[in-house]
Amino acid sequence: MKQVIEGMVAMLFIMLLCITGMDLLNVHEQAGRAKEFRNHVATALVNSDYDESVMATCMAEAAKQNYMLQLELYKRDGSHISYGKGPMDQSTEMVEVTVTYKSELSTLHASWNQTVKITV
Repeated sequence: MKQVIEGMVAMLFIMLLCITGMDLLNVHEQAGRAKEFRNHVATALVNSDYDESVMATCMAEAAKQNYMLQLELYKRDGSHISYGKGPMDQSTEMVEVTVTYKSELSTLHASWNQTVKITV
């Protein structure tokens, strides 16, 4: 009888490890998708020479995918401004792209916000 109980406990433990492992793989996949989106936005901005319409399109696409996208525009004179918080001009030298997304381990009932950044 003792061996049966130990076997059942071991099986429950293995099942818990498998389910938690699948959740960790899901978190890794979410991070990969967010990094791909960040790289897509950065490439689009550089290719368009930091065009305001491309920035607006990227913001709308981020909202559709439940990402929070923040664009910090760095000017040639050394100043910087967040996209949407001031007038746009042609003196943008580079942009810092920040994507914030929600990660979740449903098995452990845990969720948190993750951030990925790149400056181009």
